[in-house]
Amino acid sequence: MNEIKKVVLFGNTPESLINFRGPLLKSMIEAGNDVYAISPPCTNPQSEFLGNIGVTHIPIAFNRTGINPLSDISTIFSIYKSIKEINPEAIITYALKPIFYGSLVAKFLAIKHYPMLVGLGYTAGYKFSRSFKVLLKGKLLWPIISFFYKFSLNFSENVFVYNKDILNLFTEKRLLNNKRKVIEVNGSGVDIDYFKLAEYPEDISFLLIARLLADKGLNEYVNAARSLKVKYPAIKFKLVGFIDKQNPTAISEETLNQWIDEGAVDYLGKLDDVRPAIADASVYTLPSYHEGIPRSVLEAMSMGRAVITTDTFGCRETVNDGVNGFLVPIKDSNSLAHAMERFILNPSLIPSMGIKSRELAVSKFNVKDINNLILKTMDLI
Repeated sequence: MNEIKKVVLFGNTPESLINFRGPLLKSMIEAGNDVYAISPPCTNPQSEFLGNIGVTHIPIAFNRTGINPLSDISTIFSIYKSIKEINPEAIITYALKPIFYGSLVAKFLAIKHYPMLVGLGYTAGYKFSRSFKVLLKGKLLWPIISFFYKFSLNFSENVFVYNKDILNLFTEKRLLNNKRKVIEVNGSGVDIDYFKLAEYPEDISFLLIARLLADKGLNEYVNAARSLKVKYPAIKFKLVGFIDKQNPTAISEETLNQWIDEGAVDYLGKLDDVRPAIADASVYTLPSYHEGIPRSVLEAMSMGRAVITTDTFGCRETVNDGVNGFLVPIKDSNSLAHAMERFILNPSLIPSMGIKSRELAVSKFNVKDINNLILKTMDLI
């Protein structure tokens, strides 16, 4: 058992701290470390959750998508003061702004920094977007973003990378010059005991769980649903999520209401516990334009659901095409509809591919294995 160490995990939202990094926080606590989390302010339930698992939360107000140099300087100073007072041995960061802020503070205070490349984000993944505004903003900001990443990553102790596509991109763009620092991990993983294998419903239905962003492939999902409902009106296409108003690729409330009113999707809202929705669906679908490793897909796989997702960054890591689901091109609602129809016409694929998904979740994406790798790399166990 190592001596007790102080660790700070710095993220861009309290939701991501809990939903995606919650098991990692618990693992660090269970290993006997003194753990702090920095993020924008939490709700009372979120603060209560972090407190119950033994994490000290430090709220820092910042705009995760805005560009305001004066505001950013103020944020960096607040983070510096907090981290200097904690005096940790290590800082873990994810998302562009926390990675950059964290690297500056870690370098100045001579603290080990471990950034996580969990995905591209809309500014780095702008080339995948349909939005002209996002394309223009991403193209204009890419030189600045490149500088931020290059500075941050090359002054880090190690870099945790969620998939090979991200690693190849960052290496090709010379943002990550020392590959010896890189530790590849299979996403944030999934709790295979919490997301247990579930029985399959009698009626065939499809499910998508995501922030309601165009870049998650929502338009393609709805268009595929529309075309299939002409032939199979009884099939349900379910949708779970919320509108992330800070993200420029978010769909509007008017668009969502239109989809609901026309009967294209059955909207289930934002769910704190997605397991009942997954259990009540036959096939999980995520036609996203780019991901790190999509957590919702891992949860569906762990519960034994076949998956249709896109042949792109992060998504392709979760599906062996034709084994536990199907890969389709991004921005292609016709291919998506065709893949969905294969399950409608051959329902025996649902359990056979679902079992393969569960096997892959257990062998490759078990959160305990992933967190152990992270903790060993950081010398926290």
